[in-house]
Amino acid sequence: MKPLIVFFCLTLATAGVLFGCGKVRQEKKIYQIGIVNFNHQVEGVIAGFKQGMEKKGYIEGVSVRYNYPGPLDTLEQGEQLIGELVAGKVDLIYTITTPATRLASKLTAGTEIPIVFGPMMSPLDSGLVTDLFSPDNTITGVRVRGSVEKSLYYLKEIKPDLKNIYVPFHVGNSPARVCMHDLRKAARKFGVQILSENVHDKEEVVRALGRIPAEAEAIWLSHSHLLVSLVAEFVKAGNRLKIPIASPVNQLSDGVLVNYASTSSTIGRQVSRLADKLLRGAKPASLPIETAEFFLGINLKVADFLGLEVPQYLVNQADSIIR
Repeated sequence: MKPLIVFFCLTLATAGVLFGCGKVRQEKKIYQIGIVNFNHQVEGVIAGFKQGMEKKGYIEGVSVRYNYPGPLDTLEQGEQLIGELVAGKVDLIYTITTPATRLASKLTAGTEIPIVFGPMMSPLDSGLVTDLFSPDNTITGVRVRGSVEKSLYYLKEIKPDLKNIYVPFHVGNSPARVCMHDLRKAARKFGVQILSENVHDKEEVVRALGRIPAEAEAIWLSHSHLLVSLVAEFVKAGNRLKIPIASPVNQLSDGVLVNYASTSSTIGRQVSRLADKLLRGAKPASLPIETAEFFLGINLKVADFLGLEVPQYLVNQADSIIR
């Protein structure tokens, strides 16, 4: 009888463990994250975000599901997507750039769905937050403002006699406006004159780059989806006039001489750190808005083409170099 009783007890215990494990497996949470993006050029940010999440244990299809239909083209598409995310009570919404964040903030009002953004130029200037260190709503994230002055500084180090820089200004674009504000401030500090021309669309940008003033000694590529999408036109103009292009945007491989900028994958991973904290229960108000990491890039091939000598100390400091 004793062996039979022991066997019976062991069987019940095993069944209990299996039942308990099964219950744990059934209750294991699969996080739902919605991604709202209007920019076709930032897929690298999303890839970096997913890589960062995976390193923290969020395995796609196992412990996290992403609702991301791809880049959106209209606000109406954004409204529909965010409406579906709210109705589905997702755990988190990840927004990319200011328009997506502003729309998500509006449409999630009254809910407790946290929003994490990145990149965004300046959440303060966009009116989305009133305090970078203690956001007073459901939003936190990563901003990319802060690299303009150093970008101009590095250009001056490579071209010390620089006096005039040509800047197509994307009127009406919030990131471009903030970038121009910072550039004017930096230009006064370094004794550089800004030669700007207002542009609204692709055709105006192309025309502007075709009539750059003769006194321009460099071209500036600002934060703006429109301008960045036309980097090939900037490079064509720079090559034609044999003047350098500088930028606080990561476009080095496209023919820009020097930039001091964040990278797509780095921003994505930085956002993932905040997302992890939010999913673990942290409130956005307890997570200060972060500034993206910036990296110095120098294109020595462009410098050679333009007959410019890059100081060795800058080469030593550079995070990326094209030779």
